Amino acid sequence: MSTRPVPSSGDIQHIRIEGLDVAVCPLEMPYPVRLGSIVYSTRDYVALRLRTDAEIEGYAIGYTRDTPVLPALRTLAPEIIGQDARMIRSIVIRLNQAHGHAWGGFVRAASLVDVALWDIAAKAAELPLYKLVGGYRDSVPAMAVAGYYPDRRPVEEIQEEVVLRAHEGFRIIKVGLPALDRRADEIYISRLRGALDATVDLAVDAHSAWTDLGSALAACRRLDPLGLAFIEDPCSAESWRLMDDLQKRIRTPLAAADEVTTIEQYKHLLDAVTILRVDATVCGGFTNAMMATQMAAAAGRSVIPHVFAGLHSHLAGALPNVQLVEVIPAEVGADPINRLLRSEPSITDGVLLLDSRAGNGIDLDWEAVSSHSSTMLKLPE
Repeated sequence: MSTRPVPSSGDIQHIRIEGLDVAVCPLEMPYPVRLGSIVYSTRDYVALRLRTDAEIEGYAIGYTRDTPVLPALRTLAPEIIGQDARMIRSIVIRLNQAHGHAWGGFVRAASLVDVALWDIAAKAAELPLYKLVGGYRDSVPAMAVAGYYPDRRPVEEIQEEVVLRAHEGFRIIKVGLPALDRRADEIYISRLRGALDATVDLAVDAHSAWTDLGSALAACRRLDPLGLAFIEDPCSAESWRLMDDLQKRIRTPLAAADEVTTIEQYKHLLDAVTILRVDATVCGGFTNAMMATQMAAAAGRSVIPHVFAGLHSHLAGALPNVQLVEVIPAEVGADPINRLLRSEPSITDGVLLLDSRAGNGIDLDWEAVSSHSSTMLKLPE
């Protein structure tokens, strides 16, 4: 990137997008990660850099989740290059209109474009994104995710891990539900809950373990007396009627929607769950993440964004019903995004301090991205 000073916002009338670079980076983890029936042997990221004539670069990063994000960005590029980067809605609507017949295959790619455009807008305004869109706070509680690789680790080791997170100041900790069977899960979660004092909440992620109300109800009723902060994804987000029936029959709050791709799906889930899980890298970008969060506020629901704490902390910094942000500590190795970043969010005593630098909080190290990439695309070619 050029070392010339970036023009101030008052000097820039239009910021033209000159090109984009895309890299797919499969990063190794200590062991395969099991999310219900899905197994990932590497954590696969797709990184996007938008280049402009104002010497401002816009960054975004997300998971590929075995979807063709790179070819989708190649297809979308002609509708992006040459546009004014601050006309964010115009660009994303143009992409939707051009590819609406197959939007499901393009939404992750378009989400990253939207996120990178907001990065450019914030940098041009010389503001952190949360202040650009209406600042509310400059710090937010963080939730630590623990308990990875339960098939390879004894429960005693995972107990030690959750206690360590509590000692680090996290007031809420989330673990995956092994879903071995109802009784085994109850014993496992009871032991972890018992290792924590009353000042620390425990939440569980079921990874869409159940497909019918009977199974979900039988399992969740065993967990109900444990006083969990929430049960995430007891079933798939598409089964919102099942989720609604389940929530009405148990006390523990349900959370869902981290893989939801449309505002319409959020509308259904707002009637079904207590906590909405929002991911700007999946749902259409930061624009739709803000919209979903505001819809949740109007419905009296709180929001917990899905990982990508650097980016989602700006959602929390702008909107008060974002309850907290989610972090997977780097030493766990299950989300090695830190290898692609120049800096990471600052967390002290379980509280994340928002980045005061201009931009969206994604501080990509493009040299590291290039060195870790399996595939790179530079457009125009």
